[in-house]
Amino acid sequence: MVHKNQEDGRNATESTNCTLDPCVHLQDTCFNTPDLTCICPGVTSTSQPPDSPTSLAVTVVTHSLVLVTWCAPNSPVTQYLLGVRYEGFLQKNLSFSSAARQVFISDLEADRTYHICLQAVNGAGSSGPECTSVWMGLNTQVFFYTLLVVCGVLMLIVATLSFCLYKQCKKVTVENPHLTRLISIPNPAFFNP
Repeated sequence: MVHKNQEDGRNATESTNCTLDPCVHLQDTCFNTPDLTCICPGVTSTSQPPDSPTSLAVTVVTHSLVLVTWCAPNSPVTQYLLGVRYEGFLQKNLSFSSAARQVFISDLEADRTYHICLQAVNGAGSSGPECTSVWMGLNTQVFFYTLLVVCGVLMLIVATLSFCLYKQCKKVTVENPHLTRLISIPNPAFFNP
């Protein structure tokens, strides 16, 4: 907003507070906006390392995929560094632009607990890590497909046994429909030497 300074006749620019949301994905921070009239509240200097990102959250999407979200700190940030660890070993090390506020991490293994840490970085250094842990649930697809295979094998066994039993019953019925084929023992009274 421009207004006329009546005392000396020069134009002056009126400053306003930033209304940018630090948690909105792909929205640049207050520090990187081209609007020079924007005042960033609670700002640290660019000569200092940034504060840590806030509100770090991890949402499990599937047994191998998570969504990581965060909010930008009140500091100038040039990029974010994200590390994924399992049992103390680094599994993934990723970097994102200063406008990022969320990322999907894939290719994680089921039934494991991962530790996810995020740092903000600028020209003066990096923030302390903001960390959280997430347990990847069991892969229910494996159990589902295993159950389908077991059910299919059991149905095949039942069908085969039923067919064999049917054939056996039909064979007995055709050969001896009235059970006339009995074991015959000769009567010794009618025996002629």
